[in-house]
Amino acid sequence: MDGFYPAAFDLADAALGRVASLDHNSGSVLALRFQRANAARYLGHLAAAETELGDVLTGRQRILGTDHRDTLTTQHYLAATLAGRGRLADAEAMLRQVLAKKLEILGPGHPDTLSTRHWIVAVLACQGMPKEAEAESRLVLQARQQVLGAEHPSTLATRHDVARYLAEQDKVFEAEAIFRQVLTSRSRALSLDHSRTLETRYELAMALARQGRADDARAMLDQMLEAQAKVLGPTHPDTLQTEASIQRLQPQ
Repeated sequence: MDGFYPAAFDLADAALGRVASLDHNSGSVLALRFQRANAARYLGHLAAAETELGDVLTGRQRILGTDHRDTLTTQHYLAATLAGRGRLADAEAMLRQVLAKKLEILGPGHPDTLSTRHWIVAVLACQGMPKEAEAESRLVLQARQQVLGAEHPSTLATRHDVARYLAEQDKVFEAEAIFRQVLTSRSRALSLDHSRTLETRYELAMALARQGRADDARAMLDQMLEAQAKVLGPTHPDTLQTEASIQRLQPQ
């Protein structure tokens, strides 16, 4: 699914139409509903994603139990959806519940455990704690490098976030250097127009803007806007954010 969210949503939705006669809460249907809800989340349809992920979580808790890996994964992404809707305290509380269970069941070095730690850091940053987020994110980065390798997509996601937290502290030159490293790796491993690469291109442009290099930032945003509209859709929040940033950077 990663990076092709409109197609992923349509595929899961079509598959659910084909199994409409099955129990709405059977294991296979819940798996498809999870994929559809998660694609909806990436597409910015957060209210719909929250509702469906909540239903899937209830179903998986009933069928699989509260400690099953699929149940914890659903709860993790429900928390991420809550964070996207601005319900940061609820998201953090849920993520910490998930983390406690993953530490007990999977251990501190498991990729799923590190994923939840990564998201807790992101929620801290959204609550206005970039310094604390940077420090914790560097620990997650070190662990992901050891477990997954330096070029794994999850490792690159954490390195990207370290740069973002630096930028939020106005350490924009250090942030620019890391963003450029991540951009090179993501462009090579994914593509220049992959959604995650586009994310790094946007943050790099913003770092340039914070340095007073508005022309360079605007040129970078202009280049990526068409790709965002194609990959994410013209009304996706990230696409609209890029359009708004271009407008802000126009010469007065």
